[in-house]
Amino acid sequence: MFVSLEMMACKYSVSVSTIRRVMYEMERTGRYEGAIKRVGRTEIDTEAFEHYACRRKRRVKNGAT
Repeated sequence: MFVSLEMMACKYSVSVSTIRRVMYEMERTGRYEGAIKRVGRTEIDTEAFEHYACRRKRRVKNGAT
């Protein structure tokens, strides 16, 4: 389901700029095509965002780059 960046920030209790930063990281990987919509206002797929956040957390925790 696609939601706005403001709704994602509210859901995870972080700022919109934090969501936007993670969103740009997702785009740079190239693995999450179609997870971000930029029509009108930016929306992001919640499942893809959570998948990326879990992968990112594991990678940071294990010390891999």
